[in-house]
This record gives sequence, C-alpha cells and structure tokens, in this order.
Amino acid sequence: MAPLVVTPAGARSATTNTQLALKPAERPYRELGSIEGVAHGSDVDGHGRHILFVRHRLTGDSVKCILSDSALANIGDSKLLDVYRGLRVTVRGVIYYKSLGQIARVKASEISIARSRSDLPAIDDILDENFTGGLRTEEYLERLRDGRLS
Repeated sequence: MAPLVVTPAGARSATTNTQLALKPAERPYRELGSIEGVAHGSDVDGHGRHILFVRHRLTGDSVKCILSDSALANIGDSKLLDVYRGLRVTVRGVIYYKSLGQIARVKASEISIARSRSDLPAIDDILDENFTGGLRTEEYLERLRDGRLS
C-alpha cells in the first residue's frame, strides 16, 4: 500500500471541504411535512388569508400557518377561545424553511386537533403491573423476539 502524501494544496482543499460540510450555505427550501404545537393566535393577513400562529413543540418558535379552505374547515368547529387556551394541533402542508431546520411558515392543507391534556390517560390508566405475566423483563423480551410468547 502506498503511503499517504499530504501536500499544502491538498490540505487546504480538505479543510475548505470540511468547513463547507459542517456549515452548509444557508438557503431557503421547502418540503411537505407537518409540525405539532399549541395554537396561540389567529389573524387575517393583508392578502385576506386566514392565519393560525402555532408555538412549535420542538423549538418553541412561533410559526405562521397560512390556512387553506380545507384546513380552515378542520378547525371550523373550534371557538376562538379554544385557540387562546392552547389548542394542541398538528399542521400538515408545505413547510417553508429560512435555512436548514429554521421554519419560516407553513402553507397548511390540513389541521388535526389533538385531545386536551385533561382528556389524555394518566399513568395509572395505562400501567399494568402484570404486563409480563410474571416473567422477568429479560425473559419476556427474549420470548417475544423468539416468537415463544404465549
């Protein structure tokens, strides 16, 4: 095997390529997807479009969601007061990014309203002390993987 020879020009090129890979150029892009969060306001913009502001669950950023007619119909039964009380929503549509991972806005085609936290089951509702049928966790998982769980 031939020895690796590093020249100054090759080292500079490798350094430049590494920096570009670690810090990609910031450029806007869009993709189809969804965000989850809590609605915290609504408005009508200067173009007459209905807007829902959602506090993004992962980043905490306020995201402007431009609602299509079908998305507006999804939340039509909700009262404005529900929005200001923290209605939990999933917004689906085209997500416009300012740069990698930084959401600028969402053009929403659909909105799903999640149940309120008070309607979700508590830990006591889903806890099953006899889940493994008396087996140790390791034994239960081994049988489950081998298809021997009855």
